[in-house]
Amino acid sequence: MWRSHDFGIRFVMPVLEAMTLDYPQLEVELVLGSDFADLKEQGIDVAIRIGLLPDSSLMCRKIGDVSRVLVAAPSYVQEKGLPTTFSELKNHHFILYRNSINAKNLQLMKNGQVFSQPISGTFTVNSVEAIHQLVLSGRGMHLGPRWAFADDLRAGNLIEILSDYEFPSSPLNALYVSRNYLPAKSKVFIERLKAQYQDNNEQFKGR
Repeated sequence: MWRSHDFGIRFVMPVLEAMTLDYPQLEVELVLGSDFADLKEQGIDVAIRIGLLPDSSLMCRKIGDVSRVLVAAPSYVQEKGLPTTFSELKNHHFILYRNSINAKNLQLMKNGQVFSQPISGTFTVNSVEAIHQLVLSGRGMHLGPRWAFADDLRAGNLIEILSDYEFPSSPLNALYVSRNYLPAKSKVFIERLKAQYQDNNEQFKGR
């Protein structure tokens, strides 16, 4: 699971900014974080979550899937070499995401077969942006959301590693409280976020 703060700035904030232009009377409170156990008690209309969801009474609308990519800077590859098989990853340094359940165990697939490889690294960080900077500076590889690295992959600032393997994606969902009534503003927000995210995903695929 990745930090909702980074995702919110990249995807949620532009949708809300556009909505306030289209609906001048709309007032928005955007709360970036992940510690929201009770949406009703905290007055939250819609929460966006990345990753598998625990059982709850909340209603769920799927926005899409967050695909992942293994990346490294050209300077890192020049110094440490380019792995061509999953088993070679044990010889490499990784920038690890602190809140990931499987931070030190990387799973990947090829031709329907699932592989699991322990990994290690010097840096463990809880921000996608911080990880992004460390990877760009050649401090290690990282398996993270494609949206965070798509621009640098296109520009040649980063290299996609083991592109012939697949990495498990994470679901992206909108959560809300009521089964019977969803305010119009929440419906519009969810639909716009879904459309924007899917449009971005198509651009990422065309890397």
